Amino acid sequence: MSYILTEFGADVLSDVTTFCEREVLKQAAEADRNRIWPEEMYEKACEMGLGALSVPEEYGGLGLTLPERAAILEKMAWFDAGFAVSYMTNILSSIPVFYFGEHANRKSCYDLLLEGRFGAFCLTEDQAGSDISRLRTRAIREGEEYVINGSKMFVTNGRIAGYYVVFAETDAGLTAFYVTADTPGIEAGEEENKLGIRNSDTCEVSFQDVRVPYTAILGKEGEGRKIAVFCLQHARIFCGVTALGVAQRALDESISRVREREQFGSLLADNEVIQFKLADMYMKTEAARQCCISALNKAGAGEDCRLAAATAKCLAGDAAEYCASEAVQIFGGYGYCEDYPVEKLLRDAKIFQIFEGTNEIQRLTVGRTLVK
Repeated sequence: MSYILTEFGADVLSDVTTFCEREVLKQAAEADRNRIWPEEMYEKACEMGLGALSVPEEYGGLGLTLPERAAILEKMAWFDAGFAVSYMTNILSSIPVFYFGEHANRKSCYDLLLEGRFGAFCLTEDQAGSDISRLRTRAIREGEEYVINGSKMFVTNGRIAGYYVVFAETDAGLTAFYVTADTPGIEAGEEENKLGIRNSDTCEVSFQDVRVPYTAILGKEGEGRKIAVFCLQHARIFCGVTALGVAQRALDESISRVREREQFGSLLADNEVIQFKLADMYMKTEAARQCCISALNKAGAGEDCRLAAATAKCLAGDAAEYCASEAVQIFGGYGYCEDYPVEKLLRDAKIFQIFEGTNEIQRLTVGRTLVK
């Protein structure tokens, strides 16, 4: 079973692949090595319309299906995980607006994405990662407005966002808000000095007396936990398919390497130990991909996909880290050097076991669901 694409979706995937071959492959590696934000690369991506991946057709977007978005994200991540994570976050941040926002908020969100701006999902805080019950950001109602105060950590697209989806406690409980980046009182911090996915923007974002209208609420006041859980189910699936791009790249690079590298008078490809490694890399990647596709089908059908999403994200994240680590081992000393791509793959892979819910949390979700 593979991603089911329409003819149009397949054409978009082909165009994205060509773009990544031409613009992302080299620029992303250089930007990662020099720790420089690849502004030109993203500008060209915006000109191509990659910000419209999550925009419905009725709002001027491409109207791509969930499997089509997934296939594109996996392909993007094959070339650079940070690049893919930036657009993965666009999809995540637009989900609550699409499902729970009013028309005006939807139009604002999608117009910004079509203009090439980015979206950010502001949930995690210094004392609240997996445990969102510890959120300290507050929104106090004053007449027909809410005043938001607090700080969010590890915000992807934080400095380049056109809008933020912000979760804050109100008198009625956790509530989600749609907040445009031009609202006074928002301040993005310095870029985090990350191990990997350096080509995605990550920073702290603070909200100081940020005033938003009552209509900025997504869903209803007090429904923030429900909205967060719903969005994270989808996010974990897309996180999984993005991790698959890293796993697949590690496998592909390893296959190319062993076909040309000789040791003890024969190609590494003829060594059974190496063949076993490649077999395990392939099986873990393909098994995770099938779980991701199954979760996508459930989400697309409107079914409860919490178990499927947790399984997909966990397996794919583990596959990415495993395959990248094995790729470094297969490359030997060369794999430990920046001159070869697998060193970067290993750095990029680790985050997929951590964000959008750690893999320990995913296993806890699966286990608790099974014994209910």
